[in-house]
Amino acid sequence: MTDNGTTRKIHSLIDKIYHPTNLLTAWEKVKENKGSGESTILVLMILKW
Repeated sequence: MTDNGTTRKIHSLIDKIYHPTNLLTAWEKVKENKGSGESTILVLMILKW
């Protein structure tokens, strides 16, 4: 609640991170770039799985 008596909705950042659309978009970018450094190994392991 603010000083003038109105309420404000607070959004959780973690909800945005874990949203399936955002996770899929992030995964597609990592896969497209073939990872970076150590994440390359993780991408290859996941693709084999």
